Amino acid sequence: MANLTISNRSAADTPCDALVVAIVPGESGATLAPGHGLPRKTVSHLKSVVADLELAGKVGEVTT
Repeated sequence: MANLTISNRSAADTPCDALVVAIVPGESGATLAPGHGLPRKTVSHLKSVVADLELAGKVGEVTT
């Protein structure tokens, strides 16, 4: 059984097997929720993926 831990630690400093990243609606489409603590290159990559998948960041939207 998987364990889920919520933490206020920076994602970049957290050893883990998987990372859940929240996206929210932004002025020009969905964007990463503030306070993620991810490195700049990771943020750039994730923003590209969010755009490619045409995600909206709406409540209830789940992508795996």
